[in-house]
This record gives sequence, structure tokens and C-alpha cells, in this order.
Amino acid sequence: MARKPKKTNIVKDYVVKHPNETVTVQKLADIAGCTVQNVYVFIRSNPALFELVSRGNYRILPVSEESSASLNAVELE
Repeated sequence: MARKPKKTNIVKDYVVKHPNETVTVQKLADIAGCTVQNVYVFIRSNPALFELVSRGNYRILPVSEESSASLNAVELE
């Protein structure tokens, strides 16, 4: 049986593939299958990836493939 990808990797992949998109924290939580609080922890650990647009809404900043490997690894539960 194939293993499910880690939730952190799901969020990282989404961020890399959707630059300049505005997303809600709830949408990222739904995509990863985790809590909103865990998404906020990920955002705080990777501030270079997000720009606050309004409460709960963030714009994903462009990230190169090389720098995506160095994203802070915070395990989302």
C-alpha cells in the first residue's frame, strides 16, 4: 500500500505550484487535511513565502524550485 504524502509536503507543493495566488488559511488546511492552527504555524515558519492580504488571506509569493528544498520543515499534524 502506498504511503500518503506528509501534510507539510502537500502544502509546500501547493505553494510552489501556485505563486501569486491569494488563498485563505482554511483553503490550505482543507488541501492538506490539517487544522487551521497548523497552517498558521507553517506560515510563521516560512514568512518569505506569504504576504498578508487581509485577516486569514495570504498571497503566495513566488519561490524558485531550488529554494523550495530549503523551506522550513514544520510537520503538520
